[in-house]
This record gives sequence, structure tokens and C-alpha cells, in this order.
Amino acid sequence: MMKRIFRTGFPFLCFILTAAVGFAQREEYDALIKIQQEPSVDTRIQLGEDFFQKYPNSSYGPYVHQQLVYAYNQKKNPDKVIEHGEGARSVKDVNVLTLLAIAYGDKQINDKSLQTAQAAMELLNGPQAPPNLTAEQKNQSLSLNQYLAGAAYYRQAKENQGSEKNVLLGKSKESLEAGIQSNPKNDFAYYQLGLTLAEMSQGTAACEALAKAVVLEGPAKPMAQQDLEKIYMHYNNKSKRGLDKVLAKAKAEVK
Repeated sequence: MMKRIFRTGFPFLCFILTAAVGFAQREEYDALIKIQQEPSVDTRIQLGEDFFQKYPNSSYGPYVHQQLVYAYNQKKNPDKVIEHGEGARSVKDVNVLTLLAIAYGDKQINDKSLQTAQAAMELLNGPQAPPNLTAEQKNQSLSLNQYLAGAAYYRQAKENQGSEKNVLLGKSKESLEAGIQSNPKNDFAYYQLGLTLAEMSQGTAACEALAKAVVLEGPAKPMAQQDLEKIYMHYNNKSKRGLDKVLAKAKAEVK
């Protein structure tokens, strides 16, 4: 009699457990959808953080991390972008990797910024590249990550001396030039290239790059203009004479 009960009860118990697991996964999935559809950044953050309190081992966790990266980026919180960006790596989202590389750069964690920008570039150039990106969008994203890698190499170079510094500056220059090739309107790449060339004691080339960052009229312009004047005057007997010609030449070349 006991054997008969056990034999009929075990499949029923399995059914109950399977149903419970299915219900829990559905509950987690619904919570994820709610986070994705929430228009308020602050509420999305609260829902996301609550999700991990309630479902710390959820298979949907990486996708919640993904949403929190975007939300915390809007709140300008690089520490949280880093925390959740690492949790979202398995999603293989180019934009998440880019934001993570930016956050590491903001925190001066140069090796991580470089590695993450390289991971984004590998994704863009590989078989898992986002299929919905236009050629222009892909080039802009590639250029941004090439700039981020170049900036990381530059900061690493500033921390070194001798041949190691020169090698890193060379890598910075190469990456930044590639970024400009991918997107000739990338004013930050021109700006960083100017700083890199100045560190390499290539004053004329540095001024030409900085001038292009200025005439592109992008967000890098204020910094580029200030550094252009400083570097130009350093190489021209503390005078700005002739700087207008450098700017005019740059304007003609970036059209």
C-alpha cells in the first residue's frame, strides 16, 4: 500500500515543483518587463535594486543589470554603472560595454577602461554585432570606443617613463587616428590626439589636431581651445600670432 502511494505521489510532487519553478520564473520575468517599461529613471532604479533583493539568483539578472546601467548613467553615477555593467557583461550589449568603459575612464581605472572598450570593438567587428545598427551608427560606436582606448593608453603613458611611455603613446596615437578614420567628426578623438601628440613633443601636429577639435564646434571645443592656445604659444614664443591661420586650415580640412 505504501509503495502504491509513493509511486503515484512522486510524479505529482514533481508536477507541483515544476509548476512552482515555472511560476517563480514567470514572476521574475514580469518584474523584468515592469522595469523595462518604467518611464521614470528613479523608479526604474528602485525596481531594479528591489529585484536583486527579492531574486538574487535570477537568470534574468543580467538584463536587470543592463537596465540599471542605462538608468545610473542618466544619473551620472559611474560607481553604479561599473557595478551593474559588470553584471550585464553576458548580455553582450555594445552600449553597455561603452558606458562601462566610460565609467572606468572617469574613475581613472585605465586597464579596465581599455579592456572594456576593446571588448566593445570586438563585438562590433564580430559575428555577434548588433544587426539593427546602420553603417553610420556602427562607425560612430566604433569611433567612440577607439577614442576611449586611446585615452586610456594616454593616461597609462602619463604614469610611465622611458620606452614604456613611448610605446603607450604610440598605441594612443594609433587608436585615436583609427577613431578619426571611423568618424571624422569625433571632436573628442581630435582633442585627445592633440594631447597625445603634445606629449610626444610633436607641437605642430598637436596644434593641428586641437584646431580641428575646436572648429568642429562640439562639446570638446572649450577644452580644445584652451589647450590649443597654451600649446601653440609654447611653441611660438608665447605668441598667438598665426593661430588664426591654423584654425582656418583646420576648418577647410574637416569639411
